[in-house]
Amino acid sequence: MEQSQANANIILSFFSTELLLNIIFACVTIVLTFLLSKIVTSRLTSYLEKSYA
Repeated sequence: MEQSQANANIILSFFSTELLLNIIFACVTIVLTFLLSKIVTSRLTSYLEKSYA
């Protein structure tokens, strides 16, 4: 009984760590995508302003 409980704890801690990493990765990806879109938009806007000025 003790052994199976220990195994369950190991599995749970592994999954929670994995989940945490996935959440962090997702947040980083979202932030990077947001920043990239902001950069692209500003570049595109300045390019269009120069083209049609």
